[in-house]
Amino acid sequence: VEEKNEGDFKLYPNPTESEITVELPSSEIFDYFIVNTQGKTVLSGSTKDVFNRTMIVNGLKTGMYILQVSNEADSYVSKFIIE
Repeated sequence: VEEKNEGDFKLYPNPTESEITVELPSSEIFDYFIVNTQGKTVLSGSTKDVFNRTMIVNGLKTGMYILQVSNEADSYVSKFIIE
C-alpha cells in the first residue's frame, strides 16, 4: 500500500461541527478509520456505506482526529478538528 499525502484528496470543512466530506481521486471502495488523539478508533466503515462520501461526526467529542482512508492500492491520512 502506497501512502499518499493529504494533497491527493480533500477533506472539508475543517474544522467542522457535524460532518466531513471526503473527495478521493478514484471511485473505488475505500475503508476509513477515524482515530482520536489517544489512538483509539472511534468510527470506521467503508465508502460504500456513506452517501457521497459524507461522514456524520456529530457524535464525536470536540477535539482533533485523524482520518485514514485506504484500499489495497492507496492510503490517505489527514487531520481534522471537531468544534
